Amino acid sequence: MSDVWRDALAALINRLETIYFTSRQFNQLIGDLLARDNCPMSGLTYEVMEQDPFKTLNFGVSAIGTPDINSIELGDTNRRCRISQYLKQPPFPKPSDLNRLLEQLFVSFWKPSFRTPSAGMLDLKRSPQANAMAQQTIEICVSEEKNCVFMFCDLDGFKALNDSLGQEAGNRVIKEFGALLECNLQPSAVLLHAGGDEFFALLPDINSTEAIMLAHKVSEAVTEYDFKVNSSVSISCGIASTEENDAIKNYNWLYSRAESALKQNAKQRTKGKARFYSKDPFKPGEGTSSRDILVSNCIVKSTLPHAFPFSSAWLNCLSSIVVEGLRAEPDITRVTKRVDSFLKWAQVEPPVDAGRLVSASSRADGLYAAPSFLAIDIAFAVIHGFFRWGLLVGHGLLPSTSIRLQYAGDGRHAKVSLSDGTSVWTSSLSDPMPNCFEIGNLWNRPTDGELPVALARAILIQIGHDQPKIPLDLFLERIIVDDRPTVGGGLPDFWEATLARLVVQILRHPNAGAVYVIGNHHYGKQTVENLRMVASWAIRDEQLAYKTGLSVSQIREAAKYLDGKIHFPDGEDQLIVHLSDLLRSPHPFGPTQRAPSIRPAPFLRRELKLDNLGLNREDGCRVRTIAEAYPVVLEIARKAGANETITDQAGQKLRELIDFKVHLLAPSENLIPAFYKSEEDSFKEYYETQFVSHEGLFGRVFHGTEQLESVLAHLEYIIKTPGQHFSTRRAILVIPNEAKVGKKLSPLGLVSIRIIPRFLGTRPNLSFSYTWRTVEALKGFPYSLYGSVKFSQHIINLLAARLPKEVARQVEFGTVSYIAHSLHFFLDDYGQNIARLIVDEASF
Repeated sequence: MSDVWRDALAALINRLETIYFTSRQFNQLIGDLLARDNCPMSGLTYEVMEQDPFKTLNFGVSAIGTPDINSIELGDTNRRCRISQYLKQPPFPKPSDLNRLLEQLFVSFWKPSFRTPSAGMLDLKRSPQANAMAQQTIEICVSEEKNCVFMFCDLDGFKALNDSLGQEAGNRVIKEFGALLECNLQPSAVLLHAGGDEFFALLPDINSTEAIMLAHKVSEAVTEYDFKVNSSVSISCGIASTEENDAIKNYNWLYSRAESALKQNAKQRTKGKARFYSKDPFKPGEGTSSRDILVSNCIVKSTLPHAFPFSSAWLNCLSSIVVEGLRAEPDITRVTKRVDSFLKWAQVEPPVDAGRLVSASSRADGLYAAPSFLAIDIAFAVIHGFFRWGLLVGHGLLPSTSIRLQYAGDGRHAKVSLSDGTSVWTSSLSDPMPNCFEIGNLWNRPTDGELPVALARAILIQIGHDQPKIPLDLFLERIIVDDRPTVGGGLPDFWEATLARLVVQILRHPNAGAVYVIGNHHYGKQTVENLRMVASWAIRDEQLAYKTGLSVSQIREAAKYLDGKIHFPDGEDQLIVHLSDLLRSPHPFGPTQRAPSIRPAPFLRRELKLDNLGLNREDGCRVRTIAEAYPVVLEIARKAGANETITDQAGQKLRELIDFKVHLLAPSENLIPAFYKSEEDSFKEYYETQFVSHEGLFGRVFHGTEQLESVLAHLEYIIKTPGQHFSTRRAILVIPNEAKVGKKLSPLGLVSIRIIPRFLGTRPNLSFSYTWRTVEALKGFPYSLYGSVKFSQHIINLLAARLPKEVARQVEFGTVSYIAHSLHFFLDDYGQNIARLIVDEASF
């Protein structure tokens, strides 16, 4: 046994001693241990031999061959564990201390000192460490960004039962109850005995839907078990989940929520229920009923590979019950019975507001924990389960069979049936359901290959960061066009990265049938123009390949596929109508493709002499022209250390350089970087509309406040008045924040301009210093730097017009300094790939 493997085993033992692990997690850890290099075993199993009513428990990974077997006592619980080691053949001899280490491994997982002698269950009263370890378990789960569920389980009416039967019979019932819980919650839970008939179940890496399914399974097991008492026995469960929107996500929070759910909700009126603490942590969509039905249909059809499509954990359970029932017995006529049985246990409470459809909110909207929804919601859950069953089993009938939904106007009655009239589920056999909605067909499953990761058929291109009122689960990809540089700085949108992302997603997802562009087109003008011209992409393929960093063949293939599929709906309601129609029709789909590479293999070695360009890397650079500055700044931004990575208010990761300075020595030369040579008109338009125009973002400030006139008069006096040739520090134009009390602070991109006159003898030389609040490197930087240089020339021209001709001819354009308080570079692959290609072009 190598020292490396022994160290790994010792580390695993130490880890198991600090927190609780479920059987599933323990099995995974053993599998990982066996897979490590120099492991002397091919298999390892543990068998805990139980006495009734407990079942024998098995852990680990078995292997072919005859194992070495030994057994150990599990403390004072009167249990034994048999350990089977499947040793590899030489050169892996059995280490002398392997038995001891493997015993420690299981003991650290099993924790015999925390278990009761009579029942052998983990007991929170056995040691102060037992509670602390539960807290640590949840903290670790949350730190790993995994969901965790806490379930409080309690026998209904146990006190009366215990009083009538006596303590000995009561203890027997508790022991048998614990055995049922342990058997039915495995392998997902850590079961903890809190005292009497109260048990806690920690369910790490489990979501709320799975927790309800386990609670239902346990409830059925308890109801069906013969406790040999004179009354029926049932269980109530209180559930708390870190999925809840206001979750503090620690042990005490989960415990108090689960206890409240049990005592305030699950124990109310009729016992035997499972409930969450929060009845309605978020508010489902409140669109019109017709819109909600369309949205629900879109969710069902777009999320078929997923077991948890809805925001409601209860509706997700219904979908899973339909799937499991039909897989066990493919009899469509029995669906209603299975669904109604679950609904009876769940004791669904119709909502007060009958106009709301819970099924119109997807899982991405958050957890809806209340079992409160309409019959039409149940119908959509049944439809999802029915279609998902067909998808999983490849049932030959389904592609040619469509589903029809009938419902009452208030949604309190609904029926799901096939096109041939076969009933799948109905809430009532007698109530009228005059409204009819055609759900449509299931799409044709591929004859070979794996199922797609997603069956959504649309891609959303959204201009701006505002959260749409459409479930994002309906889309294969959501591509955001950042409108902040346009709104706050009048810059063109960065259409290159948007097109690159769209092309990659289209080539990856063969099921995409539509691309929807929403938002204010004015703030994504260049993106919209390029999307409207998709039919001409084949003619512009080389230019687009250069601008997006993709290959010509990728551009051509995507253009062919996208032709006729890009839509610009007039609002979200129109989008939903179109998407619902698209999803209603049958569609042959194929497996998701591997994402095409957007990073060509490197073929050159480059070394930009950053040290020779002036300032330290994190401070800026000194170059001659804008054309030189652009690739240099991109390379600096790309190579900035990880400590400069931040998250902006839109949740995007970016690399930020603070107070970054660019010093242009020859600002009037080469104003357009090579990458943007074909967009010179766009640069000119940006400068004219934002700087010069009296209505522009910056022009209106210069002219509206008479700042520019005052500064020009000041400079005129200094330059043309003999004896006044001093270097003034007062020639500054300021762009104030657009701020009002109680309103959102809205600073513009440009902060200030300082004009710096110097005199070489009698010859005036004007240099400029521009301060910008925040600048995006790929698009915002070259445009704003261009605007800075052009406006400097504009100021010189305005000043020259005020001076005597002989003085005006002597005025020289000096340097331009450009300071960005925040120069940022987004860390998505698409922008980085474009930046790398730009730098490659400039490399030597």
